Amino acid sequence: MNIKNSCSAYPGQFVSGRDEEKLTRQLKKSRRKLVHPFVYIKESGDLYEVQVSAPGLEREGFIIYGDGTSLLVDASATTGIRQDKKNFHGNIAMPVNADTELTVAEYKNSVLHLYVPKTKQPSKHASTRMVVY
Repeated sequence: MNIKNSCSAYPGQFVSGRDEEKLTRQLKKSRRKLVHPFVYIKESGDLYEVQVSAPGLEREGFIIYGDGTSLLVDASATTGIRQDKKNFHGNIAMPVNADTELTVAEYKNSVLHLYVPKTKQPSKHASTRMVVY
């Protein structure tokens, strides 16, 4: 699919995630070996752009939740010749006016981009799962 010639509203083709339960169990077993990513938050007029450094991962391996004023980011990947497991965890606190329920996630060039709109009435939902494009 040629994205430049596409009329799609999304930056790429949707690919469903891996088995979430399996990935969650794997991450819980290896909490001691987690990589905590570098996070940069940039504020513009009507949204926050969160950039998370995530080299060596694939967009299908991310599990992202908007939970009140926090973004929870987990991922796992097998890397290298020895097939080492790389487990990734981030809990990103957002300002009170961030609407994490409507976050759009995109993974490109080893960086996870999370676009979080601002709101005057924060979401009251407990948790919303994001799809990574």
